[in-house]
Amino acid sequence: QREVPKLMKQFESMGDSLGLRTQLVPLPTTIDASKEVIPYQVVAKGTFNQILSFINLLERDKRYLKISDLDIGPEKGGVCEAKFILSTFRFVEKEVETETQQANTGQKTS
Repeated sequence: QREVPKLMKQFESMGDSLGLRTQLVPLPTTIDASKEVIPYQVVAKGTFNQILSFINLLERDKRYLKISDLDIGPEKGGVCEAKFILSTFRFVEKEVETETQQANTGQKTS
């Protein structure tokens, strides 16, 4: 949870560095046995090349990111609007296993 504002600021800074106007809205997270999915609704406005450069920066980020539901509208006055879902992941399988093992042996987590 505490990483969400930091990630949003990082993604918005990436867009700003390219001259894009970006808006990120966190969506509800989902958790399964092995990972937590942290999605954002992204709206980016700028030239087509700026939008492609932004997507390329996201693809090269050190975190594993997934872009889905990408929709780039037609260019009007030199400006396009892209909408997509940007998801980042936090793998939790080892944490769950460790907590289970510690619970079974009576150890407390810190």
